[in-house]
Amino acid sequence: MQRIHRAAARVPMTGVALDRYEAALHFEARVGNLVIGRDAALVGSSIESPALAAWFEDRVGNVLAGRETIEQAFADAIRERTTEAPASPALKLKPSTDTIEQSIDVFRAALKRLGIPERNVKVTWDTAEGWARFRAKLDSGGFVDKVLNNQVPLVAPGASTTEFVAGAGRNAAAAAANGAALATWLKGRARGFALGAESRVLDEVFAGYLQPAVTP
Repeated sequence: MQRIHRAAARVPMTGVALDRYEAALHFEARVGNLVIGRDAALVGSSIESPALAAWFEDRVGNVLAGRETIEQAFADAIRERTTEAPASPALKLKPSTDTIEQSIDVFRAALKRLGIPERNVKVTWDTAEGWARFRAKLDSGGFVDKVLNNQVPLVAPGASTTEFVAGAGRNAAAAAANGAALATWLKGRARGFALGAESRVLDEVFAGYLQPAVTP
């Protein structure tokens, strides 16, 4: 599948294999210290699987945009961990300029598609530190917990490296951008869930961020 090979080259991945047998498409690839794989049902005689391609492109896009690490993005597809060094692809940050209010609308639409009640969700924008956090309780009792703090890197006057700079206005902008990136991340998961590109089990959809259920 051309879409998968194009996306894999952006990370980059090696050993990309797509095999068709037993009425399913079997995908496997290596990236850093991980071997990932996923199976997809086939319709007819074609080796194409739009659902698999959509899932993979979403994950690769999130990695390159700094919304997920490789391990977080492919947590539901890890088949083996090797002794090689973890992969660290170059990020291509293009922070969103959406306001917090706009991001809230994106969150609400995504939660509706996922079937997660808003009462089970808390999104935090820390305008003092510049980060944002998404937390949600799933029907299984498990908790999704994801924090982003790498959008809108700011450069202090005279500094040689990018860093977050103290200052309410600048950190508020960083918080809004991190929140917008979280909203984009959730929107992708929700779109894949609605289209059948994701598992029907939300614990697997959010495998990279799942905390165990709290027992009484």
